[in-house]
Amino acid sequence: MQNLTAEILAIGDEMIGGSRLDTNTQYLAQQLTEIGVQVVFHSTVGDDPRRQAESFRTAAGRVDVVLATGGLGPTADDLTRQVLAEIMEVDLVQHNDTLDHIRGLFRRYGREMPESNLIQAQFPIGSTPIPNSEGTAPGIDAVIKSGENQCRFFCLPGVPAEMHEMWQDYVRLKICEMSGQSQAFLTRVINCFGSGESHIESLLGDLISRGRDPVVGITASQAVISLRIVAQADTSENCQKKIVPVEAFIRERLGDLVYGTGDETLEDVVVRQLNQEQQTLAILDFGLNGDVTAALSRAQTHVCQRPVVGGSFFSLPNPSDEDARKVTSLNKGGDSQSKDNRNNSSSLRQADLPVVLAHHATEIREQMQSTWGLAISWPFRNPDDDKEKFLVVLSDGTQIHQHEIFHAGHSALRYTRSVKQVLNLLRLSLPRDSLNPT
Repeated sequence: MQNLTAEILAIGDEMIGGSRLDTNTQYLAQQLTEIGVQVVFHSTVGDDPRRQAESFRTAAGRVDVVLATGGLGPTADDLTRQVLAEIMEVDLVQHNDTLDHIRGLFRRYGREMPESNLIQAQFPIGSTPIPNSEGTAPGIDAVIKSGENQCRFFCLPGVPAEMHEMWQDYVRLKICEMSGQSQAFLTRVINCFGSGESHIESLLGDLISRGRDPVVGITASQAVISLRIVAQADTSENCQKKIVPVEAFIRERLGDLVYGTGDETLEDVVVRQLNQEQQTLAILDFGLNGDVTAALSRAQTHVCQRPVVGGSFFSLPNPSDEDARKVTSLNKGGDSQSKDNRNNSSSLRQADLPVVLAHHATEIREQMQSTWGLAISWPFRNPDDDKEKFLVVLSDGTQIHQHEIFHAGHSALRYTRSVKQVLNLLRLSLPRDSLNPT
């Protein structure tokens, strides 16, 4: 089997200028790595034909495979095919089957094909069209010689959905043929939350060491730690046999830190737990801007298609007068509150906060007629502790569960992390005995 090297080239002024996020390069890098191709360069170039030609020539001289995205549209700044023909020192010729396909797409849209789209059916002599079943921008499969190096170019459209399909249906198979692979690849992603990347890695011993089979990689994103198991074998079944004991080891060592697999989110898991137990959750959110409710509401639209979450939120930086009155009423009886307390929101002592939140959790549960009630406090600091926190209280009508979560980390990620901490508390607190391991 040949060990191939690859470069990924993103094309377009919108990419190099930063007005569009380059998710295509990330996707292709992951896909290439999974089939054993070493990605050694990422490049980005704008819609300038001279600079594009320079980037193409440079790439052709230093790697075995180039995957380029963008520049295959019908407009004047889409120049990938012309630059490719220039480097190959050949002309563009029309491919009639491709032209028929493009015209057919326009007929399906109920429109006549503009003349400008003719260019999308033209290819450098000696290249092969890469079919695009859903779009008017077919890809180009071409070989460029640079000195003693021979490089295979796969030029794909910049539309992610079209590019993904063309990778799976065509490019991936061709690259596997190039490397002489008769083997299958399988990937399993294990998602974790509740501890840092270095701590999780320390719990796994030498599992992430280079040279292991299957390969295990670790990444961190938005406080979620993902373990990516990549197995290679003669069949998919044998890949799965390699993955199973590794996944079992990870789950055994990490326990409740593991919450799901693949692209599952914490909110997906919580909604699935609620749905499986035929339970519902009501939320009253004072400090996280309703983001917990929003995340769970989005998840339920694609996880269970039935309403399991409801609630409301209030943006209150400090305890309110009403909360101060409720605490006094709950703790001492309504008539014992002093005039100073009635007029001073700061009279709500931190020690009283659990009582207030427990009352809110119970009240929202009863009002929404839900199985569970959740109340999230405003951020606060204890007098003897400078760390900012939230208090989270969960009620099932008979028991009250209280948790403090730290509102810490980089300011840009602090609220996101706190929302995930609340979701993780729900995951660990809600019934899950009947759930199958994900």
